[in-house]
Amino acid sequence: MPDETPPYLPTTITKVFELLDNKLVTFGIPGALSFVGITRVQQGDIAGAGRCFVGAVGVWLVIKVGKRLSPKLDNLLDWTIGTAERSILDGWSALRSDFEGQYLKQQARLCEEFTVEGFNPDRTSIPLLEEVFVPLDLSGAVGMLADRRELERWQQDPALTAENLSIWKLLARSRRDRKFRQMSIRAKGGMGKTTLLRHVALIYGQRKQRHYGAPKLVPVLLRLRDWTEELTQSQPPSLPTLITEFHVPSLSKNHPLTAPPQWAEKLLLSGSALVMLDGFDELPEGDRPQVSHWISAQMREYDRSVFIVTSRPAGFKEYVAQQPTIPIFVNRFNPQQ
Repeated sequence: MPDETPPYLPTTITKVFELLDNKLVTFGIPGALSFVGITRVQQGDIAGAGRCFVGAVGVWLVIKVGKRLSPKLDNLLDWTIGTAERSILDGWSALRSDFEGQYLKQQARLCEEFTVEGFNPDRTSIPLLEEVFVPLDLSGAVGMLADRRELERWQQDPALTAENLSIWKLLARSRRDRKFRQMSIRAKGGMGKTTLLRHVALIYGQRKQRHYGAPKLVPVLLRLRDWTEELTQSQPPSLPTLITEFHVPSLSKNHPLTAPPQWAEKLLLSGSALVMLDGFDELPEGDRPQVSHWISAQMREYDRSVFIVTSRPAGFKEYVAQQPTIPIFVNRFNPQQ
């Protein structure tokens, strides 16, 4: 019975060139081309003969040079395959570890308790923010801005002339209108700006944003005064670096997280991030102009993501860079609230 075993297939570049050398040269491929070239000369076809001679030399050189280089080419191929394999495994490991899920839990855990700046009662249990949070009534620019030109510019937008705006409606609007990807929330002290951002981070961290009709986003809550030193350097870190190297590890002292490579960069570029920069007015007055330029640069660079900056009105006067496009104000509490 005839042997039906398939012919031997080379598995490395070295073996490929050895096969070419053993088979093609043995059968006289360069010699055959040379013979054809001589025949063409006899027939007067000088151009065709030249092509045959060049082809014969080329085949011989490819085989001989290939045999010399094949070990290095094999090493390069092994390195390329190994690098690709490691990248796939690293990506799979990051997916399996569910870094984003762990990040959301840690971000939410920091926002679970209701705390008020300067209020630290003794022997009193701290309530959970979710149990005591009172939704804030927000207003657009109309009636709040002293600049007449800016006032006229916003009077044409119903979303900014309405009273009792919801932060969730504003976030939903950011998917349809890019102007709403940059918002500033201004109010006097004690009117709930920080509590509002903590509430948003908590809801997103618990993945309950769908109950509020809000788009799927990953919250990044940064209290600006905590990063004054980093943001006022001569070369301050970019937003992805600040998130990856400073914010993420700071969420838990006992179980610090390490973000996968370029996680923050990809998040911001894809428009999946909700960056909340709290307390611009809490920065030292002399540092506010520099930090305002840094914030504006990040908003331009990652303009698909959503940014919210909070500040007291007086402190926001030192925001000298291009300001967030949508100004929002907090209404006073009513008796029921």
